[in-house]
Amino acid sequence: MGFSKNFGTAYKILKQNGLIGVWHTIRQKMVALTCTDENEIIFEIFQASTTTGVMCDVGAHHGYCLLPFAKAGWQVFAFEPDPENRARLLENTRIYSGVHVDSRAVSDQVAESVPFFTSKESSGVSSLSAFLPSHEQAYTVSTTTLSEFMLEQGLDRVDYLKIDTEGFDLMVLQGLT
Repeated sequence: MGFSKNFGTAYKILKQNGLIGVWHTIRQKMVALTCTDENEIIFEIFQASTTTGVMCDVGAHHGYCLLPFAKAGWQVFAFEPDPENRARLLENTRIYSGVHVDSRAVSDQVAESVPFFTSKESSGVSSLSAFLPSHEQAYTVSTTTLSEFMLEQGLDRVDYLKIDTEGFDLMVLQGLT
């Protein structure tokens, strides 16, 4: 069974059984297809129901999760405060005019000079929270909230919000009224 048919099935299940049905379908398809990227599955479900939308990728890292959305013409707002990760993100998204990269971290408050931690273990564990013994303060960053950002951009909706902030996800959500 091909990916398109599987995702079309998930969309039909959404219409018939709601989000619980979709979640069960996603879990089954991930196991059956050994697919580990839930963002691809979510993108395919969106593709079955809408043409384009607005995505916010908080903790975008190198941008791999947002690429299908950018390719489809979505307006994408990507947050990546780590300068090294942001450089790769900018390189990976340079051909997509709908991708806007913000250097701020997202939190539950707007602030300047907030400690930001990195680890030599992985480029994917940079965070406002030092949760690994190997974390070291590498920079200070400015923070914004999702509510403040949406006001700045004149956004009245976000169709897909992806948050991967390494232990700071709750604070990101608390910054959204």
